[in-house]
Amino acid sequence: MNPKSQNIISPIPPVLDVLRKDIDWIDDQILDLLEQRYAVVKKVAWAKHRDAEQVLAVRPAREAAILERLSARAIHVPEADVAHIWRSILSLSAHHQRAYRVLVSGPATARAALLSLASARYSGVPVEWLDDQGKALEAAERGEAVLLVAADQASDGLRQGLELIAQHATGCVEHPWALELGRLGSDDHARDGWSPGSWQGKVHQQLPAYPEPRLAREAVQHLADSSGIVPLEEVAGLQALVADAQGGRAVVLQAGDCAERMDAAAQDVHAMVALVDRLGADLEERLGLPAIRIGRLGGQYAKPRSQAAEGEGTARMPAYRGDAVNSRSACPHGRTPDPSRLLTARDQSERVRGWLAGRSIHTSHEALLLDYEAALTRTSKGRSWATSAHSLWLGERTRDVAGAHVEYLRGIANPIGIKCGPTLEAEQLTALLDRLDPDATPGRITLVSRLGAGQVEQRLPSLMAAVRASGRPVLWVCDPMHGNNRSANGTKLRLVPEIIAETEAFVRIAHRSGVVAGGLHLEVTPQPVLECVERLDEATADRPFESLCDPRLNAEQALRVVAAYAAAVECRP
Repeated sequence: MNPKSQNIISPIPPVLDVLRKDIDWIDDQILDLLEQRYAVVKKVAWAKHRDAEQVLAVRPAREAAILERLSARAIHVPEADVAHIWRSILSLSAHHQRAYRVLVSGPATARAALLSLASARYSGVPVEWLDDQGKALEAAERGEAVLLVAADQASDGLRQGLELIAQHATGCVEHPWALELGRLGSDDHARDGWSPGSWQGKVHQQLPAYPEPRLAREAVQHLADSSGIVPLEEVAGLQALVADAQGGRAVVLQAGDCAERMDAAAQDVHAMVALVDRLGADLEERLGLPAIRIGRLGGQYAKPRSQAAEGEGTARMPAYRGDAVNSRSACPHGRTPDPSRLLTARDQSERVRGWLAGRSIHTSHEALLLDYEAALTRTSKGRSWATSAHSLWLGERTRDVAGAHVEYLRGIANPIGIKCGPTLEAEQLTALLDRLDPDATPGRITLVSRLGAGQVEQRLPSLMAAVRASGRPVLWVCDPMHGNNRSANGTKLRLVPEIIAETEAFVRIAHRSGVVAGGLHLEVTPQPVLECVERLDEATADRPFESLCDPRLNAEQALRVVAAYAAAVECRP
């Protein structure tokens, strides 16, 4: 041997040799513990399947709890590594309890991505691609397989009773592109059971995807440990008032910002309350009915968005989704969802609540951030209440009857609103009412028509007819803002004549349908802005525009809309 070649392979340093022996010893301990775990898994399999129920051994809620507990304990192991290692252990454990496959189906363009996802999620479990989704569904229904499908092809599985195991999204917001479905055991899925967190087992959209889940869990726990914001007796009082409006003995005025600022000062809130009070007083004077004032106040800090990102090329970044989610600052860091903002939202809501003391105005916002709402849910006398506001509403983009937002709202006792936009069919609306108000409780449901001046005549009559035929007590109000969005010169706008036209059409259709026209839902501001305009040529890029999101009516414009609504009501016999 060439003497020079003897130096190519260096002897192992003594310290490294000792460390390797330590690793070998640790590996032996890990294997011994895995042997013990597998022995326990066999006992679990026997306990689960004594009744021979044909279901998967996969238990999503149990697995999520295990991962959360272990991630909280980890010191040196990154959370992502904990999840990767234990998902492999858990998927193999479930497979040894009852053998199953992962069947993947979807469009050919998504094949590689779906198969890669399946392999990563279910290490060691057989993964198969099936072009025939019908066969994959049959196997999943028999409890033989997990079905992994593209989100837009999952409706058949959900309709046929398969439960959601997990959903997968891209970006900073939960826009699911793939769903895992399967037949689960009763200990993981109670079909009729509700809890503040049961929404997590449903398909969810428009929710922030926080980059550090541990920080999100800590923020949610802080919320859960905090006191509620709104007294429960006030919530019950609002429901009684809405019931009066359903009977034509009152009218509702719901108004406020499109998106509130979490740094708003007391004088800002007082100015908004003064405007809402003025609009309510105008309605009272014109109609001779008490006006129930509900502000888009003290919690409207999050907004759904149609696009997850904005900008072009290198300037593209996550869309602003409200102060409770991310920053208005146009930079990628500021636009990253930050769970600490949930705590700021709660504190600001409490401040606003204090500023409203002694005023006859209730608070409301869209029930969008379900972690936030669930953490602030409290139970009293056998009923669950959202304490984040007096009333919550279900938005146009989240009103899937099988979805997470409907699941949460069905269990709380607060009065709730349902936004009724141009994509809503009559049978979908009645299904929502069945789900959200099975007992037909007076004062429970407000239906908010937001169809647009160009579609209200075509779409609203069938919705009103279907609800009236069901015999359910609901309150119909008009939101003439959201169906009339336009853009010009790079800015958003709404035309005041279109807002008024939809308001008047709403009253006409309600009268023809034998329905009480119950009030207005407006986005307004006391600021001297010109976000809504009379004509398109007024929509200049340099006009006064301060809204964080959509255009609002200024005080003079809002008074005109209220006057038009009242005049339309007064001219009906």
